[in-house]
Amino acid sequence: MPARGVAARAGLVAANGPMAAAAVRAAGCQGLAGIERHVNERAASGLRVLLLLSSNDATAISGDDDDARLAEVFVPLGIIVLEDELRPGVGAILERFRQAGVQVKIISGDDPDTVVALARQAGLAGDLPQVSGAELDALDDAALAAAARRNIVFGRITPTQKERLVAALRAGGAYVAMIGDGVNDVLSLKKSNLAVAMASGSQASRGVADIVLTEDSFAALAPAVEEGQRIINGMFDIIGLFLARIATMGLVIVSSLVIGIFPIALRNASAMLVAATAPSRYRASRSTMPATVSTTPPIIRAFNRSCRNSVALSASVNSG
Repeated sequence: MPARGVAARAGLVAANGPMAAAAVRAAGCQGLAGIERHVNERAASGLRVLLLLSSNDATAISGDDDDARLAEVFVPLGIIVLEDELRPGVGAILERFRQAGVQVKIISGDDPDTVVALARQAGLAGDLPQVSGAELDALDDAALAAAARRNIVFGRITPTQKERLVAALRAGGAYVAMIGDGVNDVLSLKKSNLAVAMASGSQASRGVADIVLTEDSFAALAPAVEEGQRIINGMFDIIGLFLARIATMGLVIVSSLVIGIFPIALRNASAMLVAATAPSRYRASRSTMPATVSTTPPIIRAFNRSCRNSVALSASVNSG
């Protein structure tokens, strides 16, 4: 059985706890009683667990990276427990994302149980379905796309699997923003719609990123999403207002063509309002005009003639 996360070849070996414990048990190593239970309990509480193994055989590990395998000669010595410290205010930021309609998915190389526990500590509530990289390897593209939509936590994920997950989410119509800081995130960052990197991350991740977080905190992304949504909603409101006005004017014009007269009667108040809103130089010159000269603006006089002609035409048709 593969034992991922192996840190040495012979002598004292440090391997990732949950998977290494299962690998040691599958290999038939002695002295495992009680260790695997402690490893799984601590991993489920959000702690990182390393399992220390000992062997005098330099060939006890075969294969490389994810294909490494343990032999029966390994003897477990103990475990090392590490605790991650969450950034302050991360729960409030995740809640703002949720209220903005952003679905947060966690893709990690750690054990899925550990990632789920950390996600709950960070403030993600409700059901958090999880899947491991080993399970994703057995899925075709269609099944992987369904798993990407259904699950929230992805553990033991390789760089290639990250890229496949991002591509599957985009193919399903989602707008994907990927946050990463390491070289192993470059493939998924390039595949995403919006690549976000940390300032303290690798140069490779910063080179392909659209946004670089100078303080290594994604707290700035929540107000950016809210402001973007406010602008988009405002644009839709303006477009809706103009379409309503255009539709109203179109209805008035069509109705006037059908009934033969303009359906809105011109009133003196309308003429006074137009005259009151005329340019200042036009209003100033009214007092100097002769009494025989009309002070009605030309556009109003043309509109009055059009209405009178329409009324006369309608009257002649009715009398005939």
